[in-house]
Amino acid sequence: MQTSSSRLLFVDDELGIHDLVDELLEELMLDISHALTGEEGLKIIKGSRVFSVVISDYNLGNGITGGDFLRFVKEYTPRTSRILVTGGIEKDDLVKMVSHGHIDGFAIKPFQVCDLITEVKQGLKAHETYSIP
Repeated sequence: MQTSSSRLLFVDDELGIHDLVDELLEELMLDISHALTGEEGLKIIKGSRVFSVVISDYNLGNGITGGDFLRFVKEYTPRTSRILVTGGIEKDDLVKMVSHGHIDGFAIKPFQVCDLITEVKQGLKAHETYSIP
């Protein structure tokens, strides 16, 4: 499925969770980049880096929300799989994001290891399918 060239961008304003995500996803042998804000994530995306999967927290502190960030990712790089992680979101907002295609999957914080790995594997598979000419 994935190769060592599969890239993942993780966006969360909680610095401590970045190391945890690296550790949880280590077995997938991904090239993982990190951003602490949606704005920083946008700069990385606009910098021509192609990512198989982008994971973003919904609450990114000041600035844009993870939902807004992932909508931009969809517009800018539509083949990138988008996963939202959140500790609290209104169910209606989540349903709208899924139904409008802004996100491909989600994990609720605190997420179970197997849930996050499953979402990422599905995202990698979807990206691989989108990328086949």
